Amino acid sequence: MKALDELTFDNRFARLGDAFSTHVLPEPLDNPRLVVASNAAMALLDLDPAVAETPVFAELFGGHKLWADAEPRAMVYSGHQFGGYTPQLGDGRGLLLGEVYNQAGEHWDLHLKGAGQTPYSRMGDGRAVLRSSIREFLASEALHALGIPSSRALCVIGSAHRCGARSKSAARWCCAWPPAISASGISSTSITPKSPNSRLNWPNTY
Repeated sequence: MKALDELTFDNRFARLGDAFSTHVLPEPLDNPRLVVASNAAMALLDLDPAVAETPVFAELFGGHKLWADAEPRAMVYSGHQFGGYTPQLGDGRGLLLGEVYNQAGEHWDLHLKGAGQTPYSRMGDGRAVLRSSIREFLASEALHALGIPSSRALCVIGSAHRCGARSKSAARWCCAWPPAISASGISSTSITPKSPNSRLNWPNTY
């Protein structure tokens, strides 16, 4: 099992260039706190489940710190929306933080949902609400338990920040995508420093 600062990144998608994604830093959540984490999903990244209880875990997935080797990107894609083909869509509230390479030789895409605005947010604020994040977390792990290929829910981070027209509690959740599942068509998925010192040089940054 690894500590948070020992993850191995191999960001193949980021290397495809700006035609496929846009570099975006996550927007920090106010006073981030852990709501729930999946020990099984953490094991896919070789992470010790105990690290979920550390303050830096919530800071990383709450947008206050970033791994030195992470390359957060808003993914660009095309598809059908509202009954018609749209040549350019993109992650409006999610970021691909990077690709983690585990000890089994697998690449896992690390996505953060509710990460803040991107160039593809249009009228949205880029945030996710807590109740929806919990629902998606549960659905993701339930699909896996039923033997249906899906993303794996890593964690949900809550915050005192309010978002949306009805001022709901903001949250974000992180999921891991196996290489066999395409991330195209996902319009969301955290982290980010607002100062250079937040960017990882362990132990001050990840």
